[in-house]
Amino acid sequence: MEVKLLRPHTHGGRHYPEGALIKLRPDQAQWLIAVGVAQAAPETAAKKEK
Repeated sequence: MEVKLLRPHTHGGRHYPEGALIKLRPDQAQWLIAVGVAQAAPETAAKKEK
């Protein structure tokens, strides 16, 4: 699942800036969304609406 970061985040020892798009396992992506660090990437959100 791809997410867009709402603030800087370190994942797997790599630093990502706010606004970065990163691919994660669904459980990791849902956790970041739940804690307010990320949102579903536009493409991912569009797929869910179908």
